[in-house]
Amino acid sequence: MSKGAVEHVVLIGFDGFDDDYVGRVPTPNLDALAARGSRGTTLAPAQSITNPSFSSLVSGAWPATTGNVAYIFDREAESYRGQSRDIAVPTIAEAVRDSGKTVGSAQYFILQNHGATYGDPEALYTQPGGPCARRFDDAIAMLVQRPVNSGGTEVTVPQTPTLFAVYCDTLDSIDHREGPSSPEIDAGLAEVDTQIGRLVEALERNGLSDKTAIVLTGDHGMTGHDRTFGDELLEELADRGLTGQYLPAGGALAPDTDVVLTSAGGAANAYLVGEVGGSKEPLRTVRAAAEATEGTAEILDRRDQRRLDMDSRVGDLVIQTAPGYAASTGVIETPQDGHHGSTHERDTAFFIAGAGVRDREGGSARLRHIDVAPTIAHLLGIEGPSGAEGLVRRELLN
Repeated sequence: MSKGAVEHVVLIGFDGFDDDYVGRVPTPNLDALAARGSRGTTLAPAQSITNPSFSSLVSGAWPATTGNVAYIFDREAESYRGQSRDIAVPTIAEAVRDSGKTVGSAQYFILQNHGATYGDPEALYTQPGGPCARRFDDAIAMLVQRPVNSGGTEVTVPQTPTLFAVYCDTLDSIDHREGPSSPEIDAGLAEVDTQIGRLVEALERNGLSDKTAIVLTGDHGMTGHDRTFGDELLEELADRGLTGQYLPAGGALAPDTDVVLTSAGGAANAYLVGEVGGSKEPLRTVRAAAEATEGTAEILDRRDQRRLDMDSRVGDLVIQTAPGYAASTGVIETPQDGHHGSTHERDTAFFIAGAGVRDREGGSARLRHIDVAPTIAHLLGIEGPSGAEGLVRRELLN
């Protein structure tokens, strides 16, 4: 890939691409990107969950600002809340559109209705589902203005999008099913590398490689576990006179519950409710119960949460698990599962190469998720998202 003026940026999101996976198996296409630019890591939000992480990547802001939070107890509705695509601030796709340029998103889902939508040829969103190759099929089709299926309608973009984003969850699916030690991860890495090769070849074949920068990130890392700590935590609470309840999706709050717990994979969010809500002494009791529970690693209070720019709705306490444990109840049915959701899974893979990018011959880079959108905006010569809190990483750019 030669270097020229930046007319396009490809933003690639590989869900579950832990930075420890880099170099695990031969990945010639990823290596070629790194050799012409930089590779390294990008730091996810403290509660490293997919949608909040991608929200930070595309907006340049932490969850305290984006308002995207997952696996929480909604106090007002007294119900569990899972993942959403809500973002309270503009995204890089909206910044591109505001500058008069175009966007294409091949299942880069967090951009749906945040700069890309079904049926709009100048801000097109598609969601083909299926394997990683289908998402790259759509991305390559948009690159060369071939029609794609967008919500049931065939749409052709009028020109190669200024920003085109593509999302793939191959690694994450294996991670959750078999854990990060699974040999299937090796096959997954080979597959995502193949898709990168297809995209780069399409750019070169169509004379776009010297005008295009490629930015590739993971969203969160992954930790393996074969045990849970939830049942023991409930017992420790009961021993101290508090009734705890793990609240799943669709679950109803029991009238005698003192402590609501929601599992974010590698962390349990704990909420005081009912008569003990807002009281300091019961909160100390919850902390003591968590400290006595095998598998607890750290406990984040409100001060810690503010320091980590977490959304204020994550819980009165966030109880993080030690490696090998998950913040849920029950028995692990497979030899090992994988999870994320704590500060232990913040480091994810990062690659940048192409037009406007400094050739650092694979030099190491360490970014934060919130630096990605401002850096893309700078590459394209446009104003970044207005709510961005991150920095333009000029040391990576020409």
